Amino acid sequence: MDFESDAKFFEYDLRGPFRDVIIMTQHGRANCKTCRAKSRFTASTPASSWPTSRGAVDVSTTYAKVDVRRVVCDPDQSVQVENSYGPISVSELVGSVVAQTEYAPIRLDRVSLIGQPTRISGENVTVDADIAEFGSAKLDIQTSRSPVKIQVPTSLSARLNLSVGSGGTIRTRGLTIQTHEGPPRKRPSRSICGKGAGVIDIDVSGSSVIELRGK
Repeated sequence: MDFESDAKFFEYDLRGPFRDVIIMTQHGRANCKTCRAKSRFTASTPASSWPTSRGAVDVSTTYAKVDVRRVVCDPDQSVQVENSYGPISVSELVGSVVAQTEYAPIRLDRVSLIGQPTRISGENVTVDADIAEFGSAKLDIQTSRSPVKIQVPTSLSARLNLSVGSGGTIRTRGLTIQTHEGPPRKRPSRSICGKGAGVIDIDVSGSSVIELRGK
């Protein structure tokens, strides 16, 4: 079955299986489990949780915590989360994610990146990502004045374009990397791991740290 709702001040606890779920609310909270095709949640505060779903997930909210867990996306689908001033957590994902917030952390935990490019962006966003599988994926991170810490398999095969502002630091550990330094103005590092099957682009404007570690 499908589920669609447009309301205020509601708390949703949905336990499927559902095919499509669409929730539009103000000052509402949602917990949606086992959605088979696609789900969309639009709200202004408080939190939303999306455990165990298959297909596309689209969450848009403000000043809230967003938690997306155990989602499997088709290659042409992704998890999309737009949050203003609230943390974002995505764990045990198979697929890709597009996440944006401001002045809050973004955490990816045990994610396998496939299909569409994964993009993470925001102002003063701390990024902490544990990538279980990368393959030939593309990861693009854009933030400012906040640290970015990425764990990847030691078998990583990707081209690396890492850049920080003046006073920033780039650290790599546990990976076999061939490095070609670029112009020193923004301290970019252009490198290759393995055969360079995928791409990792990380740009941190301002003085901060990029840490890329093999595990």
